[in-house]
Amino acid sequence: MALELYLNGLGFRATGRLLKISYGTVYAWIKKWGATV
Repeated sequence: MALELYLNGLGFRATGRLLKISYGTVYAWIKKWGATV
């Protein structure tokens, strides 16, 4: 879900706010996903 929102143009902070999680967590998930691609 976080990845979808990010790819649709939302930033880390906005994604975190929507999902009620830390933007740092969102950043870590995106970074981890990017390393696997």
